[in-house]
Amino acid sequence: MKTVPRTGCGLLALALGAFAPSVPAGERTTFDPKITLSHRYTDNVRILEDNTASSDASTRLSIGLNLGHEMKNGSLEFNYTTGYIKYQDFDELDHTGHLLSFGLNTSPGRGSLSVSTWFRRSQDQGEPDSLDEADLFLAQRTTRELIRTSVSYRRSVASGRWQWDVGVRGDRSRFEAIADFDSGTALTAVEDRIGYSGRLGFGRTVSPRTSVGVEYRYKEFELDVSQDETVNSFRFTLKHAATRKTAVNVRLGAFDRSQDPNPTAPTVDLDGTGFSGRVSVIHGFKSYTLAFDAGHSPSSGGARQGTSTDTAVGLSLVPTLESGRVARRRWDWRLWTKYARRDPSDRTAPSIDSIGLGTWLERTFRFPLGLRLGALIVDQSGESAADDGSFYKTNVSLIYRPLANTRIGSN
Repeated sequence: MKTVPRTGCGLLALALGAFAPSVPAGERTTFDPKITLSHRYTDNVRILEDNTASSDASTRLSIGLNLGHEMKNGSLEFNYTTGYIKYQDFDELDHTGHLLSFGLNTSPGRGSLSVSTWFRRSQDQGEPDSLDEADLFLAQRTTRELIRTSVSYRRSVASGRWQWDVGVRGDRSRFEAIADFDSGTALTAVEDRIGYSGRLGFGRTVSPRTSVGVEYRYKEFELDVSQDETVNSFRFTLKHAATRKTAVNVRLGAFDRSQDPNPTAPTVDLDGTGFSGRVSVIHGFKSYTLAFDAGHSPSSGGARQGTSTDTAVGLSLVPTLESGRVARRRWDWRLWTKYARRDPSDRTAPSIDSIGLGTWLERTFRFPLGLRLGALIVDQSGESAADDGSFYKTNVSLIYRPLANTRIGSN
């Protein structure tokens, strides 16, 4: 953690520290602004097409503000990034993107409370490092507004042997057509949607390394065009720390879905039951951490029209941070891959398979200046040719971090 910055960066940190309010002992505040200049290339800006793929290059200038505060019994984090993207040939795709997130984690008494809000406005989709429903499958290029808010509370009783937790979440997805943009010959139907969900769980600690439990989940999807849907699911849960560096989380059960009748096709039955589950494994090696995540569950359908049952498998590699501290190494990197399959609730609609791979490598030459190289490839195929699509992207970014996680208020 950088405590005495150099020259101009130090003057800026001292100025921020002078105006930063004093904080109680054991607490600290960090501020990490970032300026990024990127040059990107993609072989297919249309994403979905038959034979009209068009390549283009773009330049992006973004500013990021990351503020964190650590307390004795929790933490608070605020992140905001905005950037303007300018395309070389497709001027109609020029736009400003926004990414905002807020998180609060605190432990009052024997309980723990988590609150988070996330908002994104972008034209990007299909990112392999995201298991968000709107990123699992490619659709026609649109301007996307995604927002999510969640609140959860967990409490231990009987000397920690028993636990119960409750949580609620709300999602909203909007998709706007891009003015004057020719999407190509293949267009997919996208629709706005709102989702609500609630969770209630009970658990029992059976050993210092293992806990088991049960949980009930309720989901409701309100779609702009398709029928609204309600999903009830029940799962058994298992959390196990196999070793000091390995953690396993398993949720297995079943779901029951029901949809409002379709007045235009009253004989079509979209109700049904099925298997629901999720398995995640994290293992830390000496220099990197491996994370595996696999799930099968009903979803709102992402960006495409109608709800679906989605299967997703993700694998990622990240550097291991010693003692949970910010790494001050000269090299940083990420590698991730994802496979997903979409089975629509409407059994007459075609299924879709998608796979993606992404990576980036960052070199810090002289803190706080860094150079990042990245690549991303996504390929999708469906039972209908209109669902086929693929693209790859490459980017080179210059990153300037004037404060580099400087403490601006600590005691």
